[in-house]
Amino acid sequence: MRAWCLMLISGVAACHGGRAPPIEAGDGVKVVPGDRPVVAVDPNTVPLVPSCKTGEIIRRTSSGWECAHEAEVAESVLNARLNRLSSQLETLEHLVADNNTQARDLAAQIDTLRASFQSKVNGDAAWPFAIGAVACAPSQDTVLARTMTIDGQVRFRDGQAGQIVLYCPVIATNPTQTWATWTLRYQDGDGRGALAQVTAQLLRLAPDGMLTPIALIDSNAKAETANTEIGQTLPRTLDLGSAFFYVEIKLIRSSADVPLKVSGIIVGGG
Repeated sequence: MRAWCLMLISGVAACHGGRAPPIEAGDGVKVVPGDRPVVAVDPNTVPLVPSCKTGEIIRRTSSGWECAHEAEVAESVLNARLNRLSSQLETLEHLVADNNTQARDLAAQIDTLRASFQSKVNGDAAWPFAIGAVACAPSQDTVLARTMTIDGQVRFRDGQAGQIVLYCPVIATNPTQTWATWTLRYQDGDGRGALAQVTAQLLRLAPDGMLTPIALIDSNAKAETANTEIGQTLPRTLDLGSAFFYVEIKLIRSSADVPLKVSGIIVGGG
């Protein structure tokens, strides 16, 4: 083996007769170690193939390199792309299936809530409409006569007699409300006597202006003289979506000594 020397800075030459200089491999090259190191082409980087035919191209395989027709390469590339697309499609199908399942579950929950709400709307007696007498509008004659006083209830002023007339609106508490009963709360100090009386009449005002009485409650039908109420079953369904309804309340007394007052009305219930 050829010797080589290293000239030191001090001017002393050091010779290494039996040691070969180190060899480093560049791009595309590899060094095979051994007693006689071999510098060779790296087949992992540079293709080593026999002479390819005209029109063929070189492609990498799992074991190295090979010559191949361009059509074969194109087919291989296309198959790989199709495989990727198939995998993506399968993933999307799973996502769509999951979304469809979630959508069906959500739709089922909505249907359950809708059925529950509809049942509440159609069958629950806890949706009545109530209005206090103090919120009703007095007639013009009542206002002019100044016979009315309000203290949570509507009644005559002390020492006065005559008539008080109130008009109370009836408003639906939900879009498909159907009511079966209505109630008047009042006090008639002489019960069934002729000195005092409270009446409440439910009326329907049609779009053409026709006014139709629906039901009437009369305090003279009950002997109670303290605060009480009279309930009544309605003779028909109130078509609240196509007409207006209101209650006309009258307080009538001929003796100023008889207590007479009204608290309000309730429309609704089972």
